Amino acid sequence: MNTPATRQSTAVTSPSKNAFTAYGEQASQKAIVGTLLRFSKGDYLAGQEEEEVAIGTKYVAKSAGPNVWGHTTTLFTTIARNGPGDYVFVAAGVIRLSFWQGTRMLFTLRGTGSDSLATRSKAVFRFVKFFASEVSAVYFR
Repeated sequence: MNTPATRQSTAVTSPSKNAFTAYGEQASQKAIVGTLLRFSKGDYLAGQEEEEVAIGTKYVAKSAGPNVWGHTTTLFTTIARNGPGDYVFVAAGVIRLSFWQGTRMLFTLRGTGSDSLATRSKAVFRFVKFFASEVSAVYFR
């Protein structure tokens, strides 16, 4: 005599636990590393002390992926005019450099403050070394 087959469940998850709840519980166990950035009433605030972020500051998140070139050559820009009592924002946009534009820009770096070519060249080299070490600290450590 043949025994009838028993049907297996086709559910992706068990009906007793909500998939969204399970994901939330798993994600909440991870600690946040770094500084949180928040936008509030026209200002960017950083950290739990909500320190005001200076104009021109750039934050790069390692979680955004290893796109070193894109992160270091993309600048979100806001143009402001000094108005009565505060800045008046005039325009905003994104500046992106291609590989060739970035390479050409590197050759425009000039050291100042000395008549000596060797001293000015060392200053440029120190800047490039500092920049490379800061980028590698974000992406490779």
